[in-house]
Amino acid sequence: MELFHALTSSTERFTDFQLTWLTQLPPVVLWLALGVLAAGLVLSFGTTRGAPSSIRFGLLAFRTFGALALFAVLLEPGLKLLKKEQIVNKVHILMDESASMTDVYPERFRKSVDVLQQVKKQLGTQRERFQGQSWAFAATSRRLSLEEESSWFRQPAAGSDDLAKPERQGTDLQKALAALPASTDESPLGGVLIISDGADTTGLRETLSPGILQEVRRLGVPVHAYVVDDGVPFRDLAIEEVIHDEFAFVRNEVKLEVLIRHKGIGSKTIPVTLYEDGKEMASTQVTLQSDASRIRVPFSFRPKRAGKRLYTVRVPVDPEERIVQNNRLDFTLKVIRDRLRVLQVSGHPSWDERFLRQLLKENPSVDLISFFILRTPTDQSGAPSSELSLIPFPTRQLFTEELHTFDIVIFQDFDYLPYNMSHYLGNIRDFVKDAGGGFLMIGGDRTFSEGAYKHTPVGDILPVELLSGRGHINEESFKPFLTAAGKTHPITDLGQAYGGDQSFNEFHPLEGVNRVARPKANAQTLLAHPFLNDVNGKPLPVVAVSEVGRGRTMAIMTDSTWMWSLPQAATGGRADAHRKFYANALRWLIQDPELSRVRVQLAQKEVAPGETVLVEIHSLNEAYRLDGGAQVTFKISPLDEGPSHAAFPAEEGVTGEDGKWLVKRTFESPGAYRLEVQAKKDGQFIGRDDEILIVQGARKELLYSEPRPELLRTLAEASGGEFVAGGGFKSNWDFKDQKQFRVVQQKSIPIWNRYWALFVVLLGAAVEWWWRRRRGFA
Repeated sequence: MELFHALTSSTERFTDFQLTWLTQLPPVVLWLALGVLAAGLVLSFGTTRGAPSSIRFGLLAFRTFGALALFAVLLEPGLKLLKKEQIVNKVHILMDESASMTDVYPERFRKSVDVLQQVKKQLGTQRERFQGQSWAFAATSRRLSLEEESSWFRQPAAGSDDLAKPERQGTDLQKALAALPASTDESPLGGVLIISDGADTTGLRETLSPGILQEVRRLGVPVHAYVVDDGVPFRDLAIEEVIHDEFAFVRNEVKLEVLIRHKGIGSKTIPVTLYEDGKEMASTQVTLQSDASRIRVPFSFRPKRAGKRLYTVRVPVDPEERIVQNNRLDFTLKVIRDRLRVLQVSGHPSWDERFLRQLLKENPSVDLISFFILRTPTDQSGAPSSELSLIPFPTRQLFTEELHTFDIVIFQDFDYLPYNMSHYLGNIRDFVKDAGGGFLMIGGDRTFSEGAYKHTPVGDILPVELLSGRGHINEESFKPFLTAAGKTHPITDLGQAYGGDQSFNEFHPLEGVNRVARPKANAQTLLAHPFLNDVNGKPLPVVAVSEVGRGRTMAIMTDSTWMWSLPQAATGGRADAHRKFYANALRWLIQDPELSRVRVQLAQKEVAPGETVLVEIHSLNEAYRLDGGAQVTFKISPLDEGPSHAAFPAEEGVTGEDGKWLVKRTFESPGAYRLEVQAKKDGQFIGRDDEILIVQGARKELLYSEPRPELLRTLAEASGGEFVAGGGFKSNWDFKDQKQFRVVQQKSIPIWNRYWALFVVLLGAAVEWWWRRRRGFA
């Protein structure tokens, strides 16, 4: 009666029951009892020998039943009453938040939020069986927090431009599905719904890859798809790729190929233009064909300067295009020198000219064009020019047509006046300031003040101020000394093999010096005169250098440095200091990066708008090891018509004890920027370096933002899911109810100690006794 009462009175609390055993006896005791009962059955079976088989097996059956009933009593059978409730099935709702849904076509994002709301409402009517979990995906999936989901639902109505939206780069459906948890006993999965435009950027095709099919099988539920489409015909003209090498050589031909992708534009002819650092280099006309979606456009050019260069390819924006950001593509090339091209112009033959020309010719990395003047246009030869073997100095050709092909120009004791060069000197100034070239002027009786360079464009770029008039040459012998700047400068760093800081005191004395007024404010004096002073009473500069715009200039106020070769040539001893000095000078003038003692490094050279860029600026000591205390000027310059310079003021900083200064910058606007650093240590210039940073949006999303309903249809069909195009809304998605339950309450009731249980055992024993007696057994 108690058991019946428990079962009938607990209908509201318990929904199921299970047969169980309540015994607390150790397993060894139970096994021992089972063995004893089995042995007893074997013995009892042996006592019936001679009886008919039917009787023997009948007795065995009754006795086995009794033994099992006795063993069941030992197990203490009972009932476990259970209360179960259904586990709610999870439904993963994946909403595409990639740039093609947000930045490129924000109306798609607004519509997807509306669809998400409607699906959540539908699932709310089936909350006993299904619960929606919101996910956002682009390159992978992430679970949306309640706050973020609510903020999306609170956005202004469709059509408003104030909708706050994320910006994600890249769409990878396979990784998005891989991030979703599969069904488990504790968390069954009822289905997946993808709300997307289908613009996968990983090259996924309608013929699904094994990887994405494996993810579908892993989930084991229908994957439904809703394609969000704005309903506008897709038209786009884009630069998909520029195929190029990683580096190029100065003045050598560079070939590249531009791949243009177009859809819905039709047949038309468009210009394709190539720019270097924002300046147009080349342009060509190409014809788009309506029956082809891609066209390849070849370009070739010869870079004129070494360094890190930004190149841009652009195509015009079609009036019907929706995406304009992919009509340009920026890329960088590292332009290096295969040979250094030097123009040497000497006013007349001299030992200094001969020694310098010889060491330049012997240097295999130098391509030398050398002119030394033997006659001027006013010389009277008494014969026609056509009969003379000496050609006139090609002034116009050198300083207009060919100037840009040189890396360094050397004026060695050269007077420009007899050659009517006044209107060409501005070209040399621009060659240095704007083109980043190097200029070296070497002394003598026809140069500096003696050559009337004061108040000329060349005089403007020299590192020294010139005296007025002529007659400023001192003929006395002297040994120049290293200044504080010269002791750390790479030009005068001849190394310990030459005597270190004392090297110039050991060399042959120099003969004569061109006197100048003073070094300019931005110049450095490397070698100074031991007993002559400038107009300020300071030691007269003998070798001075300066940074001028993008280039560099150097002045050597003597024409006798060739004498530094004489002691070494006579004794056959140490290496040629004259050669080492000029080798250093050439490397410095061409701004060899290895000579700079300040470096700028970027963790990423291409970032998205709004992304923070970490810039590491390193300062080095004379041994080119990290060393702190350098005063650094950091400047950001746009390389195109993007943001104005005023938005990026120059910043001053000091490198720390570890030799590093970290700068963080956030770039909101797409474009290309040159990041430049210059540094001084103890008042002395130690170097300059630059890097190019490209800021552009989600490149792949800009290229592949076309809705792809076929892809999502194939994905849905592969999983047995449903597919809906973006025209309407499906009110009832077919999700799978896994019918998983969990026990929330239970109760155990013993049934072995009831009267009826004892009655069953006794009844079995009585029936066995009665049956045995009827068959004639005692």
